[in-house]
Order: sequence, then C-alpha cells, then structure tokens
Amino acid sequence: ILEMDNADILNLLSNPQMLDAQVEEAAMVLFQHVASTGTTHLQDALATMSPERQKNELGERLYSLIVKGHPERAGKITGMILEM
Repeated sequence: ILEMDNADILNLLSNPQMLDAQVEEAAMVLFQHVASTGTTHLQDALATMSPERQKNELGERLYSLIVKGHPERAGKITGMILEM
C-alpha cells in the first residue's frame, strides 16, 4: 500500500476485496516487524488498556512509522489498517 500511486489506491478503494487483501498484507508485515524487534512492552501495555485506548495507541505508533515514507497518505493508510 505504501508504494502505490494515487491511481492504484483509487482502484483499491473501489474494490473492497482487493482493499481488504492489501490492508491485511500490510498489517501482517507491520506486526511481523513489531514481533521481530522484541517490542513485548507494547503488548504488555496494550493488555492494560481499554479497546478504544488500544486503537488510539496503535494508531499513533502506526502513523509515526508510515508518515516517514509516505507523509501525504499516512493518515489514510493508518485508518485502513486500524479498520481491520
């Protein structure tokens, strides 16, 4: 998703199955990265939070990672991942 141009993103938005598949793939890559970096502190912290706070915390962390490579689309991509 991060490397797609605007036309491809518009195509994804018009095809729910393709969008779901791309968002799921992006989430898997992100979660694998988080797991491989040994960030168990995040898991521990999330376990003590309400579902709403968990979503906010994950959103903030995702956004900070995504905005580095794609500042113009970071909000939209973060939102798509959080909707999973």
